[in-house]
Amino acid sequence: MPEVMHKDRLNAIEHSEMLSAEKLLSRQIITIYHGNKKEDLIPEFGLGSSDNDYGKGFYTTPGIELAKEWAWGISSAMMNSG
Repeated sequence: MPEVMHKDRLNAIEHSEMLSAEKLLSRQIITIYHGNKKEDLIPEFGLGSSDNDYGKGFYTTPGIELAKEWAWGISSAMMNSG
């Protein structure tokens, strides 16, 4: 049975998400992103695929890079290198 590793520090993504959660809990305004290729998207309830990770829904993230990956299916670093 593998040993459970304990981390002393959060990685960059975990740290960013923790800061966003702290802002939400203290009722500070945060910016969230939705990965989509359309600039004029209007969210609508009940759309999406039922076989997504968490079912139908409008998914957002506090991380702009993750939203870009969801929209384009590749990392923005790869987009900028071409």
